[in-house]
Amino acid sequence: MRFFLTIQILIYLVIPLFVFDLSYYSVLYLSTLLFLSFFLVGSHINFINVGDRVKDISQQEVKIRPIITFSVVAIVMIVYYYFAAKNGILERRIGTLQIANAFAAIPLKELLFIRLTEMATPTVLFVMWLAIYSNEKSSKIAQLSLFFVVTVLFLYVSGKWQSKSELVYFFVILFILTGKLSSYDNILRNGKSVLGLFVVSLGVFGAITFYRYTTFGSDLSTMISQDFIQRVNGHKITSQLIDKDLLTIAGTADLSAYKYYIAMFPFFEQATVYKELATTSAKNYLLYDLLELKQFDEITTYVSDLLYVGGLAAVAMGGTIIGVFAKLTDQLILSGEIQRNTILTAFALSSIMALSRLEFELIPQLFMFTKLFVMNLILVFTFKKVAFSS
Repeated sequence: MRFFLTIQILIYLVIPLFVFDLSYYSVLYLSTLLFLSFFLVGSHINFINVGDRVKDISQQEVKIRPIITFSVVAIVMIVYYYFAAKNGILERRIGTLQIANAFAAIPLKELLFIRLTEMATPTVLFVMWLAIYSNEKSSKIAQLSLFFVVTVLFLYVSGKWQSKSELVYFFVILFILTGKLSSYDNILRNGKSVLGLFVVSLGVFGAITFYRYTTFGSDLSTMISQDFIQRVNGHKITSQLIDKDLLTIAGTADLSAYKYYIAMFPFFEQATVYKELATTSAKNYLLYDLLELKQFDEITTYVSDLLYVGGLAAVAMGGTIIGVFAKLTDQLILSGEIQRNTILTAFALSSIMALSRLEFELIPQLFMFTKLFVMNLILVFTFKKVAFSS
């Protein structure tokens, strides 16, 4: 997880400083250096010796029951596909408001099934992957083949296959869970596999960019610039705030930046209003309320809102928090305990799923981690009882 986050910091924060004309914005250099430095500090703190201090609470290892597991998962995926096709949501890249309206028109029971499936399936697939990957039986190849068939169906129906970052991110998680990215020694030892992952990721980005080029029509160089190069400039929003004198290194303490976070709590009437308007993040506040722009989507990172609200001090804190989570997650993976310990499985999966992508905001992702941990704890425990045998 640390390696994956470091690569993202380089791509979204460091490289843009030299590729784009940002030499005027000294605060961007300071915030990037601070975030990276404190991330590295946090990611090298040893809070626990996992191998010595964590106890196995699941008594014994479990192995997958392939027939019942793949049958249940396949049936769920088929029903999921049917409801998605019936309600016209197989195509997800139709605009934020349009897709919001499409989901609003889905019957409640079908919407509940779709949402629950999209929430639970990644965790189920990751737990299956852990079991299959560690299996040394001759049936491993057959199980892996079935696993990838089910995975491809889920990625297609959920629309993740149309997103470069979502698609690459999903398979990177599978790679992270193998432990090949969890330490410098493992990265060097598995250099060919790591290089292969990098090449495949570039291939995915290129293929989807070309698909969009052939589908939507545009000049190829313009498509590459807008759909790829500009999408990795993590300083875009921040530089525009600086242009309008709306940002200082000490922060603005403008807590209104987080007013749209109420959308995370569905019991509030205002939450429904914000969701219908597709305004659910601090990025929306920065774009609409401050910069008065009209686009619904723009690249952001953990740094953007922290720098605006809390200045460099908040950026340093954010880098440290992410580094600590990344270090602890890598320790748990290296210990092997996540394959046997339900609580640690839920923790590691929740940490990776919520905090390993840089182009989000820290506060809602920490909230997401908490929510995922509770959900994953129930899912992992239940799934192991049903699909695994001693």
